[in-house]
Amino acid sequence: MLNLLEHLRLARRYLKTHAPFVRRREYFLAQRRCEKITDAVTLEYRLARTARVDVIKPLADDAGVGEVCLFVTHAEQARLKAHVIHHVDCLVEHGFQVVLIINTDVESNSMELDPATIANTSALYIRENVGFDFAAWGHAYSLCNGFPHCNRLLLVNDSIVGPISKTDYTYLIDRLRASTADLVGLTEHFRPTWNLQSFFLAFNAQALSHEKVKQLFNNMLALPDKDTVISVYELALARQMRSLGLRCEALFPARFPDLRSGDDTIGRWSQLVDAGFPFVKGSIVRDPKHAKAVAAIVPAQFVSSIVEAQ
Repeated sequence: MLNLLEHLRLARRYLKTHAPFVRRREYFLAQRRCEKITDAVTLEYRLARTARVDVIKPLADDAGVGEVCLFVTHAEQARLKAHVIHHVDCLVEHGFQVVLIINTDVESNSMELDPATIANTSALYIRENVGFDFAAWGHAYSLCNGFPHCNRLLLVNDSIVGPISKTDYTYLIDRLRASTADLVGLTEHFRPTWNLQSFFLAFNAQALSHEKVKQLFNNMLALPDKDTVISVYELALARQMRSLGLRCEALFPARFPDLRSGDDTIGRWSQLVDAGFPFVKGSIVRDPKHAKAVAAIVPAQFVSSIVEAQ
């Protein structure tokens, strides 16, 4: 049952959503976002696949069949974050072939890569740190010739910390495999428009075989800032898939499905965990005001490696 404070928050969201005006701050933010999107379309940004890349472990000729995960991590230092290694291990345990892409400014020969991690991956690339996650996903897709024999392609990044429960993670993978949707995300968001959040996305065989989806991956651009990447790729992806007749699904639907509901992974992250969501966003782990609650559920080595990377 909602308490008084929650009722007041809901009323405030309702008033903001139905107000017959746009606040000045929101107007200028929307104007700037529009300018960035226009620049992304009209300026000659480089293709993601033109970035410098060092192939540490190429994809074998007989690999890339069945279920594949393109896992992108940003390495601020010469070693991988602990939760990245853990998540890769969990994916492999559940039958995914993992292609690990490390976006970094660190020289490749300075990276401290555990031989066990290299052995556990199906391919491993150290990539010039340009274009953020979508550029890295598109680049790896091109390097692996589009995975013609893949029947499920998972896109994952390191902004989620976990899995913090192997039981919940196993159930999540079971739900993913049981879904009939063509594009599956974990969570959805409604601001500024409905979208599937991009830290964990899964394309099925029907989606992967669509020529427009292939074009999307092959023509991915290395855009210059995170906000533009979100606007051009993350916010548009589910809408574009629907326009192609493909079905989209969030495994953890939003608690309050409206424009002003906010992000469940930030504002209601503990309720998500209670509902079986096996991750916590890295931004929550780094936030001192959540330290006590995080320490109760997130392994200490994950927390320390994230804090060290700041």
